Amino acid sequence: MAVSKFIVIGLRFGTLRSFDVEDTTYDPFDGKILDWPVDGMDDNLEMIAKISIVYNDAGIEHFGNHYVATGMPTEATLKVLVEKMELPEESDSSSSSHGDHQCCCQQWKKLEQRITTLEFDRDRKSMGVIVNSSSGRKLLLVKVCD
Repeated sequence: MAVSKFIVIGLRFGTLRSFDVEDTTYDPFDGKILDWPVDGMDDNLEMIAKISIVYNDAGIEHFGNHYVATGMPTEATLKVLVEKMELPEESDSSSSSHGDHQCCCQQWKKLEQRITTLEFDRDRKSMGVIVNSSSGRKLLLVKVCD
């Protein structure tokens, strides 16, 4: 299981952007995001990374030559996606070790610290977290299920 494509709000009003993602395993080093912006993530892409990581208790474990998901497989695929998105701009890249298969996820969790969790509710069909953001504000990050 892997993220093969994701769609993000565009940079201009009323537009969308789609990105294809290579590879179909839990290995964050295999494949890349095609047509990824060379100048890094904009605010919309950063928000996708935040939402994918901060309320995500799944993991990716490295055993020999392969990677496996721990926890919910769909959540683990989001962690692999964020690793392919690379480090957030305001992170301390010197603190991440080269080859660490979850260094980007760890950096995001340092920048956006979870305060409390709003568990999934079948009526509102969503789940969320309130975080202390690196911007100094509190944010509500929400995942919606349809």
